[in-house]
Amino acid sequence: MPGALPDGEPVPPDGALPRSASERLGGRPFGCYVHVPFCATRCGYCDFNTYTAAELGGGSRDSYPGLVIAEIRLARRVLGGADLPVSSVFFGGGTPTLLPPSQLGAILRAIDGEFGLTRDAEVGEIFDGKVTRIMSIGAFVEYLPGKEGLVRVSEISNERVNRIEDVVKVGDPVKVKIAEVDRQGRVNLSIRAVTEENGNSYEERQRAERARYQDREGGGDRGGFRRGPGGGGGGFRPRSGPPRG
Repeated sequence: MPGALPDGEPVPPDGALPRSASERLGGRPFGCYVHVPFCATRCGYCDFNTYTAAELGGGSRDSYPGLVIAEIRLARRVLGGADLPVSSVFFGGGTPTLLPPSQLGAILRAIDGEFGLTRDAEVGEIFDGKVTRIMSIGAFVEYLPGKEGLVRVSEISNERVNRIEDVVKVGDPVKVKIAEVDRQGRVNLSIRAVTEENGNSYEERQRAERARYQDREGGGDRGGFRRGPGGGGGGFRPRSGPPRG
């Protein structure tokens, strides 16, 4: 059976949080962890508060989702009217969980109803965003609550951009288009693509930029040495060109 809880301060009846826990509320993405304390068997190394079916000896597993939903509603009251859309929900505890999908779905609906669930953006969608920070490679824009993407320098304007701050500044509202989501889940945005009729313009610019990069890396006479013809150990010979004084 799970051990007794350690000594500590009792939970306030109203669930109130200390000021240190709530003063930065909304400054970071907001997520929910839902602990499901029911396991088919208990692992010997587990420190969680868990129960097997034999230990339950009743219908407490069936009543658990209702208790979780009550906690979610309490959390909403404690946190007040702060705009806190949930960007991630993690169900932990029993593996595999012993709660049926219908009960997990009811918990998710309760979270969505009290806080709202953020949605993922799709390539091609256009959003009204806000510039959050500027770096040498471009500007970061929050396009959904708690979700940022990068607008590279080449995607800020149709005109040449010498200094990003001359075009956009932190706090500026901007309209952006989801141009790409890479393999690591990073979102690339474009300001100039919002008004472009050709939907492939971003891809064409990226291909051209990669080609220019490859040309710079592999072509041109930059001096130094290059590998000679193969065979007999090869060796190196200088690049052709006028002799250096």
